Amino acid sequence: MLESLPPAERDVVWPAIDPGIHAEVFAEAEDAVRAARLAVLDPESLATIAQDVDPDDAADLLQDLPEDVIEEVLTALDDQERSRLESVLRYAEDTAGGLMNLDVVTIRPDVSLEVVSRELSVGLINAAMWAAVVGLVAGLWFESPGLALVAGAALAINLVCAALSGAGIPMLLKRLNIDPALAGGVILTTVTDVVGFLALLGLGAWFLVA
Repeated sequence: MLESLPPAERDVVWPAIDPGIHAEVFAEAEDAVRAARLAVLDPESLATIAQDVDPDDAADLLQDLPEDVIEEVLTALDDQERSRLESVLRYAEDTAGGLMNLDVVTIRPDVSLEVVSRELSVGLINAAMWAAVVGLVAGLWFESPGLALVAGAALAINLVCAALSGAGIPMLLKRLNIDPALAGGVILTTVTDVVGFLALLGLGAWFLVA
């Protein structure tokens, strides 16, 4: 709707729009219209909009504004929101850093290692179950008991490693004062990929080739 109105009439219509949907309006607006409207909003209003969207979307909205305006918006945010938004604003829009999602699963301080261990036990049960299923399917499909053993064992090893890494890597990074939201996903993906390939190829070479 805003795109179809002359600039002067947009100024008349904007106050009638519910502030609660301003973020949605900006998300749907054309770049030129969005930039023109953002340029006339005060930093407090921009901060409110930034809090209503994901940090990567907020960065997309703010990155073309003057540096002093961005600083005022960041100052108006709480510490957590400011830190998350600053981490995205460091990167150009079309880079991996600028496109990343900062959602992360964290362990509350009141959660004991016993609770974490119990959750990991569930992960081990899932690993055993899916390893059996995949091994059975692979064995029947290719009529090879050896392949069934290799596929099942490799999947079990990978899932166990993923469960352990998923719980351990964020805690380790936090102890090192590194934000798990920025580094945890990359490290976890690397670990599971490497372990998965090594387990499958290594077991295959051991049982099927040797």
